[in-house]
Amino acid sequence: MVAGSGWSRSRPAIQLTYQEDSPMTINRDRTRRRSHGEGSVFYDQTRARWVGQLRISTPDGRRRTRKVTATTEREAARLLRELQHQQRTGHDITAGSMTVTELIEKWLRDVAPLKQNPRTVEINRTMIRTRITPTLGSMRVTAVTPDHIEQAIAGWVDDGLARSTVMKLRGILIGAFRVAEQRRVVTWNPARLANLPPKSATPEPRERQVITEQQTRELLAASRDSRLWLWLWLGFSTGARPAELSGLHWEQIDLDAGVLHIDRSLHYYPDGPVISPPKTRRAVRTIDLPAELVTALHDHRRAQAIERDAHGGWPAEWAGLVFPTANGRPIDSRDLRRDIIALGRRIGIENLTPYCLRTTVTSILSESDAVPPEQLADLLGHVDTTMVMRHYRKRITRSVNVAAGLGSRLAAGSQP
Repeated sequence: MVAGSGWSRSRPAIQLTYQEDSPMTINRDRTRRRSHGEGSVFYDQTRARWVGQLRISTPDGRRRTRKVTATTEREAARLLRELQHQQRTGHDITAGSMTVTELIEKWLRDVAPLKQNPRTVEINRTMIRTRITPTLGSMRVTAVTPDHIEQAIAGWVDDGLARSTVMKLRGILIGAFRVAEQRRVVTWNPARLANLPPKSATPEPRERQVITEQQTRELLAASRDSRLWLWLWLGFSTGARPAELSGLHWEQIDLDAGVLHIDRSLHYYPDGPVISPPKTRRAVRTIDLPAELVTALHDHRRAQAIERDAHGGWPAEWAGLVFPTANGRPIDSRDLRRDIIALGRRIGIENLTPYCLRTTVTSILSESDAVPPEQLADLLGHVDTTMVMRHYRKRITRSVNVAAGLGSRLAAGSQP
């Protein structure tokens, strides 16, 4: 007996059993177990509809039932055959009722860890929980259209989110729906087709701070008596990322050859700090150090040994850090940011953050020393010059004077 069919126990329900590419048969044997992929059609009196039913096995070994309904037996049979055809051609018909939340959880579990580090995955998870789930989470994946996503984007913009954050949220949806496309749950990616609002609708992005060479000297002088002095000097001399400097080990520095080998960085996860490889191969690089900095590193290593002995030893798991705290542990990124902001204010600069070192180094080398963009990309550990020119190179002089000499020569040649 079929649940909800309205048939009495004394009268067995007649089921019309369909197998793809097979003629219809009438099944009066209620105890026969239907094989995988075999469907049936029956009349549900409570709904006054014909129902096509297909039982299938999911990848995790469980059995699920997909149903289609129609006003006539013939239409229900046709819909059932279409369902069987979708299954045969590789469509994931078990995901017909999947919600956006379930899809994104699948993306977070199976796809995101392959392309993103754990810290980025956790940040994305927080953004999903606070922004995507409340607006789109309960919708069925197959029902989402570009209009739905554009409405969600408009709500995020009204909440005052930065354009970069809105783009990240849309990128998460694009990645999740790409999984649905690959599994043939949907035939299109609505997130990719959704338009972003004009730039004027979102707050202007805050310009990354950049300081001049003179201000860099003042900053180093202001930090001379702090633990950050050598950290800052090495950062201004190499353009290394803050996480690369904070995770630096002595084995990465060849003091005899005067070179720094960058092949790891420090990241903070919910469970604590972790030293891990860089995101890309290009981030692994070797940088020459100035002789004065090598001498300072020699002195720093000797002073560090004295401090460690006076402390009674530091945690073995962090042995070898070039820039540990006073108790031998890695620098906390929040403390680092706070201290650098405070140092910037001492010399009259607001919003000076750890990443401003890379911006400053790139801008000074590009403008004052005329270093080619390709060499700057090598220094910063980027694949090409796109990120260098778009995000790191800033103009540090009040006026652009590169054409002044040409103008003088032209004027001299045109004088009578």
